[in-house]
Amino acid sequence: MKSLILYGFDMKNQPTLLSKIKSSFEIIRVDLAWELFLDGKGKTVEGLLTIPEGNPRVQWFDINKWLHKAFSSHVDMLSNNSKKAIVTVIPNCTPDVLEFVQRTCSIYCAKVGTLNINKHQLEENKIIEELNHFFEDRDTEFIQDGWVPPIINYKEPNTPLFEKCSKQKGDGKFTWLAGFLGSDRLFAQIYHLPSNSSGNRLHSHSDVDEMYLVLEGEGFMKTNRKEIPIKQGDIITKPSGSGLQTEFIAGEKGITILDIEVWSRIDQTDVVHYPEYSEILLRGKGLNHAFSTEGSTSGNDIMEHYNQTYKRALDGSKVFEIKE
Repeated sequence: MKSLILYGFDMKNQPTLLSKIKSSFEIIRVDLAWELFLDGKGKTVEGLLTIPEGNPRVQWFDINKWLHKAFSSHVDMLSNNSKKAIVTVIPNCTPDVLEFVQRTCSIYCAKVGTLNINKHQLEENKIIEELNHFFEDRDTEFIQDGWVPPIINYKEPNTPLFEKCSKQKGDGKFTWLAGFLGSDRLFAQIYHLPSNSSGNRLHSHSDVDEMYLVLEGEGFMKTNRKEIPIKQGDIITKPSGSGLQTEFIAGEKGITILDIEVWSRIDQTDVVHYPEYSEILLRGKGLNHAFSTEGSTSGNDIMEHYNQTYKRALDGSKVFEIKE
């Protein structure tokens, strides 16, 4: 499968070009996803498409799912569909948007090209000619190779998308990788923690497995059982539902950790327990709630009193209805 990314496209003022492309090729309009899922948050003051800073899972993961679904609908894993031709259309955008689209295209397509309409000021017929030549594997004048491998090196100079997915939190720096490495069920992040700082709360998951790899430095892993020294090269696992709670604390020279959460699906239900805060986070499809553990009690209590009428109080006790 091949994809040509046509960016700098003026949707309002180039309707005939859009019609010509639709008549000859499969088309994916990235601008529609931005309008649908981000609206004003997805544009700069100059009107360029952009990606909000921070965690993709919170900020723009719906776009990520939409674009992957758009491409995967054209894939046949068991047959050679190399002749499939897809044109991905993007208006003027910031470099991080172009990188995101290139990375996603490259996961599904053996050949990816980019054509900057604004840079070359091409006539419509010339654009169509370039597209035809690209998909026929003939020489082109203005199309650049846009294929990007699903790789990022955290030690090398960061790309525009890498920077958009990074954020300072306290003294540490966190980079969320899920948005541009292609998987929608591996929520990975890298955090760089300075001396004696912590990267997360002591916590456990009911339905999300976690694995950690110490990339650099050393420090301690605090659990609900004991404190354990950790160093570069250590691989740590936290199986879901085990009750094992973890928190990482950097040593004197700091520490860098790769943290991978494994989800069965993006909207699965998960209970996160923060014992030092007496909090429970309940999240999932139609769920996003926090509760105090002070009032928690065994679920068996509900079944034992199932046929009685009462209200559950904040402290977990039951206030029974008195019938006259």
